[in-house]
Amino acid sequence: MTDNDRIIHKSPFSEWYATQDASCGVWLCDKTNDQKIKIEPPAQWEAHWTWNVTEDGMGIYFKRTPPLVPETKMFSRLDGEPGIILCRVGPNAYEVATDDGIEIWDESDIQPVEE
Repeated sequence: MTDNDRIIHKSPFSEWYATQDASCGVWLCDKTNDQKIKIEPPAQWEAHWTWNVTEDGMGIYFKRTPPLVPETKMFSRLDGEPGIILCRVGPNAYEVATDDGIEIWDESDIQPVEE
């Protein structure tokens, strides 16, 4: 991961919260009035990103994530269960075929198999 794979945005508001936009981005919202600004990751990242609040609580960061494609062999970081990615079903969720059937797994729980 390089410095270009993590982008920090400081909130312009002293009392604020953040919420993900339904399309592509995050709203920084002032708690004391109706002001808000939308921040988006770089367009070239497409849907391969996640966000969170910075450790100091002063803003948010976008982090680039590697694309996972259908037919990727992987296993669960939680219990080691093997699976194959069928498709992406949300910003951070995938439909996965396992020995027990079809399941929805969070991207943070997926570890691709190194071949």
